[in-house]
Amino acid sequence: MDRITYDDYDCLSDVVCSLSGTTFIKLNVLIGNKGIEGNKEPCIKEYSYNTSKYNDRKRVVSVKRRFHSFITLEFKNHTTNEKMNIMIKDIAEFIDMIDNVNQILDSCYRKDSADKYKLVSSKAKPKKYDISDNLIEVQFHMNQEYTSEKDLVYLKLVINGAEMQITKKSWKNMCFTLSSIDIYGWSSMLIAGLMPNIHPGDNLLELNNRRRKGFFD
Repeated sequence: MDRITYDDYDCLSDVVCSLSGTTFIKLNVLIGNKGIEGNKEPCIKEYSYNTSKYNDRKRVVSVKRRFHSFITLEFKNHTTNEKMNIMIKDIAEFIDMIDNVNQILDSCYRKDSADKYKLVSSKAKPKKYDISDNLIEVQFHMNQEYTSEKDLVYLKLVINGAEMQITKKSWKNMCFTLSSIDIYGWSSMLIAGLMPNIHPGDNLLELNNRRRKGFFD
């Protein structure tokens, strides 16, 4: 294989949190952009242009970045390897879904006359959502071997036909993580990790109809 350069990188990913041994939340940053001719373009571009702003120079350079971030819910086991991509434009809708499920989680059970917990069928009905072209069904179930109210209820998520189970505690952890994460800041940090491999002028485009060939030509 030829020597890998910065130009070859297309996607950066971080595991943000683990919901179980097989279920993860990931932050992904696409740093490859497809140009008009179908070729790969860099996420960082430099533009050189004339200026009269300064006394000590007549030409300056501006840097522009373009990248795309999204969240992935990924779950694996011996029979399943599925993932759900949540695009940035749909994050708010996904957070609304989480809030709706949280309300049900906290009110879908009560104690019966024998002082035992049971699901309230009228509140624990399955809920369906369509987010980022993913069909999601959330089912509420009672853990018959619960030791405290914290592990009383668990969720079964059916995402595009694939099933996964998640405890109430893990669900709450996911809610906190997704509602507090700075997606742009984290994405910028990932890109910054590659900056030592980029040198001034690698991606330079000289305006005024003059172009200088650089690293990405």
